[in-house]
Amino acid sequence: MSKNKTSLSNIKNWRHLRKSVDATNTSVDSTANNNNNNSSNEVKARTQRSNSQKRLTFSPFEDISPEYNRTICLGNISVVSSGVSISQAHDWLGLENTVIQVFEGSGVVLLNANQLSDVHRNVKNLLDSNIGSFVYDRYKSQMLKKGMTLLKERVNLMTNLMDGLSNIWIHFYTNILPTLDAILYRVKPKCGLTVRQTTLIEFRDEVIFETHFENKLKELVTENKIIPTDIKQMLLVLQSICECFPPSKNKIHIESLTALAISPYMAYKGLYVNYNISEPTVPSREPHLNAKRKSIDLLARSLSRPLTMQPKQLETLNELFASAIGRK
Repeated sequence: MSKNKTSLSNIKNWRHLRKSVDATNTSVDSTANNNNNNSSNEVKARTQRSNSQKRLTFSPFEDISPEYNRTICLGNISVVSSGVSISQAHDWLGLENTVIQVFEGSGVVLLNANQLSDVHRNVKNLLDSNIGSFVYDRYKSQMLKKGMTLLKERVNLMTNLMDGLSNIWIHFYTNILPTLDAILYRVKPKCGLTVRQTTLIEFRDEVIFETHFENKLKELVTENKIIPTDIKQMLLVLQSICECFPPSKNKIHIESLTALAISPYMAYKGLYVNYNISEPTVPSREPHLNAKRKSIDLLARSLSRPLTMQPKQLETLNELFASAIGRK
């Protein structure tokens, strides 16, 4: 009987021990499962983040904030996310730094021979790459804007606006502009405009129109004071650039300023005499003819799409058919 009691007690103790072991295993299994779940969740989160980063890929030449654009130009971006190689980022960095250095410099020689050869290599590498078509746009929208901002700040700091602008124009026209031509001579024109013409247009829009030059010029004309020769030469050069036809508002605006400084002056709207820009002394027929050409072009487009015409256009078409039948 004692042996049986001992065996029974051992069995009870064994069952109790088995339950505790099972409970321990269960807790261990649950902990392991939780760890596995956590690790799997972390893997999923990492995968989602990587996928989201892949979906956020963008072209390095989209119009975004200027600060972010500068980091793209300088190459401080992820090569995988942007698609720009390290060598291309290095070329962008070299080109932008050189262009800004040209605007910041003073004197006749803005670049030495080694710098010019290096930037020529940068431009060639960019033009030969898959982003070569963006070099012109990047130069116009980013590099040129920064350079013109530097020139405009110099003009605003001048006590005598006309004398200061004369000096800046001489430096720009004789030193900066030829150097930029030498740097970007490989870049092909876009929309009929060369790098030189684009640079002059930006000088007109960002420096001349964004300062108090017009008010000062009118003041000199009203007081019958002498206008500096360099200012007249600047206006004649800037008015000679036509980015489109019919001329844009800025082109007509620079022509009116030229008529203030030079008399007589033949412009798009006609002949100006005696520095009177309110209206031309001899009006031109060009604005009227261009308006007539536009109406003819609109009529031709409407006739090419008879199903989308308005009632008045349908009447015109019926009249054309009637006249055509009458002639037969």
